[in-house]
Amino acid sequence: MGDHRFSKRQYATSCMFTLLFTMLVSASYFDIATCPYNSQGGAALNPNKSAATPSIFDEHFSIVPCHTIDVVIWTYVALFGFFMVYKWFMYRADGYHYFMLDYCYFHNACLCALIFHLLVRVSWVPTGLASLAIPVPVDITPVATAVGSLTSDRLSIATFLFFVILAGTFGPILGAILMWKNALLYHSFDKMISCYLHLAPAAVQGLLVHAALSSVRLRPKSKLRDHLKSDTNFTSLLMMHTLMFIVWQVVYHAVHEIRLYQRRRAFHAAMMRRVKDGVSASMPPLDLLSPSPEVKEQVKWGTVEDRELYRCMVPRTTAYTWMMEYPPMGKKGPLYKLVVLLGKKRLPSTVMFAVAQWIIHAVFFVLGFIPLYLSLIRYDSAGPLLLYTCGFVLLCIYNAAAVNKSWIKKLKAQADSAESLKAELEALKRDMKKQ
Repeated sequence: MGDHRFSKRQYATSCMFTLLFTMLVSASYFDIATCPYNSQGGAALNPNKSAATPSIFDEHFSIVPCHTIDVVIWTYVALFGFFMVYKWFMYRADGYHYFMLDYCYFHNACLCALIFHLLVRVSWVPTGLASLAIPVPVDITPVATAVGSLTSDRLSIATFLFFVILAGTFGPILGAILMWKNALLYHSFDKMISCYLHLAPAAVQGLLVHAALSSVRLRPKSKLRDHLKSDTNFTSLLMMHTLMFIVWQVVYHAVHEIRLYQRRRAFHAAMMRRVKDGVSASMPPLDLLSPSPEVKEQVKWGTVEDRELYRCMVPRTTAYTWMMEYPPMGKKGPLYKLVVLLGKKRLPSTVMFAVAQWIIHAVFFVLGFIPLYLSLIRYDSAGPLLLYTCGFVLLCIYNAAAVNKSWIKKLKAQADSAESLKAELEALKRDMKKQ
């Protein structure tokens, strides 16, 4: 019931944000469809345009026409940064901050890094000292100009990475909505941010694909279509996505294991200080993965020494511990059985959990490759990608309706039990009066 504490402020803010972002994406889609692009400058065809690379800080730059996509891209980046800070402070207080090591956050971070690589230019000015330079104020290239690098005759590394991230966006990232039942619950910032992290990359990259294909259609002699068929095939994208998955797993386990080791050392150091000071060293059973729920209250109300000791025991919920406690299809489902196939001990179950994650990624990658194939190879249109995204938006709405329906059932059950209890009390009072 904690997820259903209604907040008018959160509800109004979430509704306003959803409406504005949807309007921006829609306006950008039609703006791209009606704005011509070329392959070098990328902006609207203008014979008087200088050969220098344009910038959004130029005097002639305007939001419309042809630049609504810039607003969408940088709104996405700014909101991602804001939401990460917000979630860090909210999750840190409840011990959920290890969820921020999950793949969806890693994927969004990679997409933002690629956006910065494609759009942000930094010039370095030498200072006169050997091997020392300082950055001058950065310059931001319009998205329409960056489209030129995505529609060149040869696929650059950055362009290929764009399509690798694109495959992940329309594969595991959208597929996670089906897996974890993300819901558009407007009264919960946490639920809305989760939906944003899974839906916004698809909207952003769908618009970029729409702009790139619009540019390609103006170049009938371009060989980009041939390179897309040969270089962005199923096998190459799956191999690159697997490599990206391995990098994420290394980062995930490195951070988690390092922090776990530090917490164990801090715990033992605090215990030794208590023994040295003559304080009782008796403590509740220590479980650094899933300690008792009373620990947070002990941290809040304990002495300074106790806080230092108990802080090592605050619950750290991760995707692994969540899977072991609340598997998506229940503990009798195939996913949980696969995770505990080699036993429930931490090492074998962690290894099998990684294997299960890769299998889930591969399955959703296969599903997501279908709209990718239709958009990039078959029809040269971003329509299939955006329709695929709209399907998951409807799924989020359906999940929200299902959650609200179950919540209403619980409220009705509580109201019925309250009414029955009230009737029993009235009957008891009548019996007492008769006696």
